[in-house]
Amino acid sequence: MFTKKNNQADLVFDYVILLVGLVVTGLLVRAFHLSQEYILFATIPLSIGYVLWGVVHHKRHGHIDQKIFLEYLSMAVLVNAIIGILVL
Repeated sequence: MFTKKNNQADLVFDYVILLVGLVVTGLLVRAFHLSQEYILFATIPLSIGYVLWGVVHHKRHGHIDQKIFLEYLSMAVLVNAIIGILVL
């Protein structure tokens, strides 16, 4: 069981992991700014990681269900579709 203090530390840790993934992806996109295809290759792993992060985050805190999974999956697909439309 999580205490309030441990729960807050876990939340901070979870979001630091997510932030690191975003920063790494941002750096990859910046590095590949001349190649549109490579931008998608940089953002697709982030989307997969985002879905996995969401599942692990919610499972650790005891409130994961199919609806939450589908929300994370839908957001990842939507973001990649928008990036694909913008860069291609």
